[in-house]
Amino acid sequence: AGGLAGLGLRAGFAAVVAGVVAFGLATVLAGPLAGTTIHLRATLELAIAGGLGGLAYLLATRLLRLPEVGLIMRLMSDTLSRVRPA
Repeated sequence: AGGLAGLGLRAGFAAVVAGVVAFGLATVLAGPLAGTTIHLRATLELAIAGGLGGLAYLLATRLLRLPEVGLIMRLMSDTLSRVRPA
């Protein structure tokens, strides 16, 4: 599929992949984190499952050749370079 519809389908698929990865990791982490406080558990789930879900999204968009990924990566790099100490 080409054009805007194809782009939307590929981006949607990448989002589903990211969601499945994040949900799967949150489910796997539920057992080992069961004895922790709700705040610590939520923080760790967000950092681990959310972070790896985000990486899965970026990987999927790269594999699907979505043109916006390069722009997103450049913007993130530019932003991070400005907040790093000199």
